[in-house]
Amino acid sequence: MGSIMQLELTHVIGWALTVLALVSGMIVRDRYIQDKIVSGDNAVRDSIDKLHTRINDIKDDYVRRDDLSNHLNRIDESIKGLRDEQRENNKIILTAIASGATARNAG
Repeated sequence: MGSIMQLELTHVIGWALTVLALVSGMIVRDRYIQDKIVSGDNAVRDSIDKLHTRINDIKDDYVRRDDLSNHLNRIDESIKGLRDEQRENNKIILTAIASGATARNAG
């Protein structure tokens, strides 16, 4: 009988150690996975911070297209006005030259 009790005690201790090893393995696995998740979160957070920094730099350093188009339209209108004025001046000058040449030929 003592031998049977000792055999059962050995089985119980063996099963307890097996369960302890399995639970310890699960704990180690879970901590490893948790560390990987945290490091992945940190990497994602860093890349998001870099992206926001780039967005803010672009927002601060570059002009919005709407703002630029308003200024360019104003400049285009000014250039068209100058061009029309220059054409009118050229017509006046050519008329003056033509009338001067005609007066010189007549006299």
